[in-house]
Amino acid sequence: MTAREKTEFTVMGASSIDFESSHGDVGDAANITSHWVPGYRARFPYIGASALLGMLCCMSIITAVLVASDGTSSTHWPQKFGPSIIINGFTSISSLCLALATAEGVAIAW
Repeated sequence: MTAREKTEFTVMGASSIDFESSHGDVGDAANITSHWVPGYRARFPYIGASALLGMLCCMSIITAVLVASDGTSSTHWPQKFGPSIIINGFTSISSLCLALATAEGVAIAW
């Protein structure tokens, strides 16, 4: 048996798996492709940063609604979009942004 012969294995009665053809030659530099792109802009976590920015925007909108609705009656607000509905909506969006930012942070830290 030479080193260039293909190695095949049978796993639990399944058809044989050809490991040599799936990996190619280890020493062949033409088969090796790199996905690494150097530079700060190429590696910056844009999704996580925009999720954090979205969460901060939602917090500022919630704060503005709370300040605007302080001391006013609920009849002064439109019936479909009262302060509680606006706060609920932006709290949900803020929670989604926080979850997305956390997931991006975990992926980077891993």
